[in-house]
Amino acid sequence: MFPEADVASLQAILSMFDGDVAQATNLLLGEAAAGGGAAALVGAGAGGNDEAEEEEEDEAEAEEEADDDDDDDDDDDGEDEDEEEEVAPPPKRLKVVEASDPAAQAGSKVSIARFDGQLLTKTHLELLNLMPSKLSHTTITLWSEDIKSQPAALAQLASESGGWWVCHFPTSEVDHVWRLLLNSHLKSKAFGPVVHLSSSSFAPAGNSGEFEVRALVRDADDVHDLKRIGASLLSVAPASTTRAHVLFLRGGFKEDRATSKTKLEEKSEYKLVREKRSDKEREAVATSLGKRPGHLFDPDRVIYQLFTIEKSGSVNWVKVPA
Repeated sequence: MFPEADVASLQAILSMFDGDVAQATNLLLGEAAAGGGAAALVGAGAGGNDEAEEEEEDEAEAEEEADDDDDDDDDDDGEDEDEEEEVAPPPKRLKVVEASDPAAQAGSKVSIARFDGQLLTKTHLELLNLMPSKLSHTTITLWSEDIKSQPAALAQLASESGGWWVCHFPTSEVDHVWRLLLNSHLKSKAFGPVVHLSSSSFAPAGNSGEFEVRALVRDADDVHDLKRIGASLLSVAPASTTRAHVLFLRGGFKEDRATSKTKLEEKSEYKLVREKRSDKEREAVATSLGKRPGHLFDPDRVIYQLFTIEKSGSVNWVKVPA
């Protein structure tokens, strides 16, 4: 980044920040932007560039004379400019999730989780304290508490008898969605045995798009379980999703983040759609439940309709009988 500076001078600047490359780089860039130039700053920091020191001293004297001629208002403006030229603090570094101390987990229920390729065991509290937006990982996989061993966990991913519901959420809401998924998954297994999150980056600053969530259905032919898990996923932060449906891919786990939503729909076998009952339908349900028209209590105001794909030259969705 600073080819005009010699290595010894750069090392001297780096030592001023105890080896913190980010802070040293920010200082050099800040001074360069202020007009001093990176080479001049390096020479001053290393004590080996007399010409740079003299130039900076001349500039400092000229600035002092100009300040003496200015009135109080101009002095105030100068102070504001100096404040604006201060070097901004370096951005916080993204974290890597590390293995927990087994002694600290003794007596607590643990779940198996995978961060990128590393399988770890974590308590509910440890997982709850994680914020994906602060992590450097691009994939997080979480198994339910009834899966006790790593071989059993990996076998769930490879099974060809089931499949995965797929949903997308804005990256800006990844921490909120993570907490909702975590609590529902571990407490009630609402999303089946496995949930998987993936994105090019969970950090909102690095990715303004979406991240993907997948939920495993062990048996793709079990329509009841298919609808239950799909509805649970579709119910997570409903205001955050741009579509009122989720798509189902049959087969073992295949991490395919590059697939567009259009291609994803072409590969899908099922689609689960969230719909609202009409007033007439709610009244009919209320009547069948013995409710008075003025006191409707219909837990199924939102219903979930399952469709299967019929491939006849184009994508055509057909309603699955209830």
